[in-house]
Parts: sequence; C-alpha cells; structure tokens
Amino acid sequence: MDDDYFIWADLYPSDVNIEEYIITNLMPSTKGVRRAMSRTVMMQNTVQGYTFKLSFDRGDVVAGTPVVGTIMVTDARENPVKDIEPVMGSFVSVLGFFADDVKTAVYIYAMGEPPLTSYDRAGPELKFYMDPERRGFMKLFVQVKIQGETVVVPFGIDVK
Repeated sequence: MDDDYFIWADLYPSDVNIEEYIITNLMPSTKGVRRAMSRTVMMQNTVQGYTFKLSFDRGDVVAGTPVVGTIMVTDARENPVKDIEPVMGSFVSVLGFFADDVKTAVYIYAMGEPPLTSYDRAGPELKFYMDPERRGFMKLFVQVKIQGETVVVPFGIDVK
C-alpha cells in the first residue's frame, strides 16, 4: 500500500471547554516517502457514473472572505439527480484540507434545510458555506449518498 491514511478527531471535552483536534497516520507509507498532494485545480469530477460540478457565488475563493459553493449533480445521461439521501445529518458533507501534509482542515458547513427523516431527498444542487482563513491550494472532499451508495468526490481549488 503506497498511500498514507489519516484519521481526524474534532473533540470538545466538557471538563475544559476547549476544542481540540487530534490527527494520526493510520497506515504509514511502506516506502517511507510521502507523495505530495496533487495541486490540480479540479472544478468537475465524475465518480461512480455521476458528474459533480463545483462553482462559487463570488467566482474566485479569497482568503478571509466567506463564499457559498454549489455542487450540481447529474447522472450519466446528464439528468439532474434529485434523490440525494441524508449523510451525517445533512445532504452533503464537505471537508477541506490545505496542501500542508493535511495539517490544516477547513470547516465547511452544508446549507439548506436539514433532512428530518431518512426518507428526505435533495438535489440536484447542494450548497455549502466556507470562510478559508489563508491562501493556497485546497483539496475538497465532498460526500453524498445516492441510492444507498456513499460517493466521495475530490475537487481542487486555489484560495487567493
């Protein structure tokens, strides 16, 4: 296995009231050399037969400026996907990492009405809010659930 896998934990111990982050490498690379994160800007990706297109309400993503992102989901025939299922209390989960050996994660918040039951559905547009604090390349990982299958989609953006 050539890849490194990390696990993040975002903890808020009640006895100290301080938010803490823990990161650990689950599977150290067998070759002892880490591969650099691909820094390719990618605003569209096709995974498991679905196409995901990413856009931002302000065009460019600028450090210190809040931005709303939209992900448009279509199937292999370019039909809008309207049966996106809840995942982790939302219809979309987005996690962002800067290209610094995954030491910096970015909080990204799903927008819109949260699902009230496991039978609720959304799509084809999924919106999220983020406010990156610094410049640089960021890898975004979008997680959705379609027809019972979890789909994870990577994107790449430059924060100016």
